[in-house]
Amino acid sequence: MSKRGETIRLNHFGGLEDTAKYTTDLQDALALGRQIAGPRRASASR
Repeated sequence: MSKRGETIRLNHFGGLEDTAKYTTDLQDALALGRQIAGPRRASASR
């Protein structure tokens, strides 16, 4: 997580720009952070 001005950027450590999420709301940032940190689901294409 990083903050520049009012914009909060969340991403995996070393994540690329296309996986970053942005918000200006701290509660949204918390929810996005929990979502990013949660377990990854297996893809449905088998």
